Amino acid sequence: TSVFINYIDAIRQLRNACAHGNIIYDIRLSKSIKPGPAGNFVGAKRQRLAGLLGITRYMLKQISSATADEMWKEVGSCFMNFFIKQPKLKGIVERTTEVNIADFS
Repeated sequence: TSVFINYIDAIRQLRNACAHGNIIYDIRLSKSIKPGPAGNFVGAKRQRLAGLLGITRYMLKQISSATADEMWKEVGSCFMNFFIKQPKLKGIVERTTEVNIADFS
């Protein structure tokens, strides 16, 4: 139950950041994501957007694999489109979010 509570709290923080118009690419969670069924995120991924996307995908997959896959493709497409338009920012965004575009292939 502690992992579930940790995941829900992380998703709540992401939701609140989005709802209040915060920039989420540099989000930092107040508590690290615990190792669990969504994966064992290491280093900064435990507090960054990459980890949040991982647990969001996992939780959504428990409800609908198709919806989780669709979300993953959409997020990957957003990153790809951004990197095509702003190639000089790719490294900065990847370091800040801990998201690796290869994760979406």
